[in-house]
Amino acid sequence: MSDSHPNNHDDRDPGSVKPKNDKKLEELRRLILKPEQDELENLKERLDNPRLRAEEVSQILSEAMVQRARRDSSLSQALSPLIEDGIKVSIKKDPRALVSAIFPLIGPAIRKAISETFTKMVQSLNQALEHSFSVKGLKWRLEAMRTGKSFAEVVILHNLVYHVEQVFLIHRETGLLLNHVVAEQVTYQDADVVSGMLTAIQDFVHDSFTSDSKDELRTMQVGELAVWIESSPNLLLAAVIRGTPSEDLRQVFQDTIASIQLQMGNEIEEFQGNSEAFNTVKPYLQDCLQVRLEKKKKKALPIFPIIAGIIVVALIVLLFFSIRTKRRWSDFIDQLNSQQGIIVTEVDKRDGKRLISGLRDPLAIDPVNILEQTELKPENVVFDFEPYQALDKDFVFMRVQKALNPPQNIKIGLQDDLLNVSGAATLDWVRHFQNILPVLDGLGGYSLGLDILDENGQPQLFVFDKGRAQVQEKGNTSLELFSDGLVDVYRSAMQTGQDFRIDIVGHSSMEGSDSINQRISIERAEAFEAILISRGIKSADMNHVGVGSSKPIVKEKQEDDKRFNRSVSFRLYLSSKQRNKEN
Repeated sequence: MSDSHPNNHDDRDPGSVKPKNDKKLEELRRLILKPEQDELENLKERLDNPRLRAEEVSQILSEAMVQRARRDSSLSQALSPLIEDGIKVSIKKDPRALVSAIFPLIGPAIRKAISETFTKMVQSLNQALEHSFSVKGLKWRLEAMRTGKSFAEVVILHNLVYHVEQVFLIHRETGLLLNHVVAEQVTYQDADVVSGMLTAIQDFVHDSFTSDSKDELRTMQVGELAVWIESSPNLLLAAVIRGTPSEDLRQVFQDTIASIQLQMGNEIEEFQGNSEAFNTVKPYLQDCLQVRLEKKKKKALPIFPIIAGIIVVALIVLLFFSIRTKRRWSDFIDQLNSQQGIIVTEVDKRDGKRLISGLRDPLAIDPVNILEQTELKPENVVFDFEPYQALDKDFVFMRVQKALNPPQNIKIGLQDDLLNVSGAATLDWVRHFQNILPVLDGLGGYSLGLDILDENGQPQLFVFDKGRAQVQEKGNTSLELFSDGLVDVYRSAMQTGQDFRIDIVGHSSMEGSDSINQRISIERAEAFEAILISRGIKSADMNHVGVGSSKPIVKEKQEDDKRFNRSVSFRLYLSSKQRNKEN
């Protein structure tokens, strides 16, 4: 049947239907691909437009940074240089802005770390209560173990009672009162007057007793009242406290002033005398009106305060040891310079050791002995002293004693820088004394008064016959030796500018009357004086005197003793010209 209807077949040319099919396909393609093409166009626009791309990134930047930071530390390492450079630029531009910004944060953190050192302040109380075994004491010990605090600190928390009666907030630069709060039932004076007094006292103490511009008065005591003062870059907070406050209360004040400084920074900078803008800080000040120290639960400290505390304590310890070492060295050098015969000219460091150079008299104390009395290590010190002769009178006197080597019957003393020589000596020793006169240059002068001895160490005597005053010169060897020696001493004294004087003392025996004995003793002294004049000694440099029998040489127990008393003796005086001018 199909064969009988050939017209039913589509016998049109295929080319004649192609345009119609293409249009349909194009429409179909458009319907299918249009959404994707629009999205691609939008995506291209977002990629090519920096403003749109920045807007989209800003919406997910914080979440992306959080997720990246959780994964590893690369983000922190990448941002660290940028943050450091930004801080440096900010500090160079205006360091005060950065100080004001971090003051409320850094201050409390460092104070919390340093507060650990305050436990040492209560150590004495801890020792005093160490053997307390009362019920309350045992209870407090359990609390100390539970809270981690020391036993003494727990005792203080339970016993210290105080009452903050007034709090003043003062503008630091002008000294004007910004705000003032008072506890209930507390009598108080005009707040502006009190504020002015506190500012004046602060300035007075700073100008009178400190040299550092950062030093400030922090505590005053007036009877039962204590005034605690805390400061920030622009403010002063003064609290009037009745009782015995704890150091924890000071931290409350410090946190309060830090919070006010942070909140009211702009108002503080623009303050011109109108304090109405500071009425909003009254709640902060009222929080300071505490009556009793409250117990606080132990809080876990963040890592920053711990590190900061360790650094601060380490710096304090290093500074303490550095200052102590410098002071010990300074005291040691001062002690060396204070010693007679030691002069320190240079103190230097060489090969890790201290090199001390200068001058030292051989008679001075050994510096090593002084060093051993200090807490310095001797192995770290090297001494390089050149010898010299000090002109200190003590050293000159010691050198004189060593040079003179005086016998036992000679006494040497020093009085008012003058050397005094007394006793008895031979003419040889007197000449020895004259030879070492240059050693006496460091003294003010000298005075010598000696009884003359013979070569045997006995008094130098020349004996006369009974009732006679003539001296036998011819063949008298003793007279020759004595007169020659005395003339040598005399000539040396004249050449060196010494004052010379010889006393010739005539004696007599106990026989006869006193008047006769007195007369003959004078004649004997005159006779011997004439002999010395003939030998070259001037009469003006001699003195003759007769003592009769009043000063016998020996006691007359036998006849030979009388012979010794019929004699003349001698006493020699030498002194410097300077000594005589002073007299």
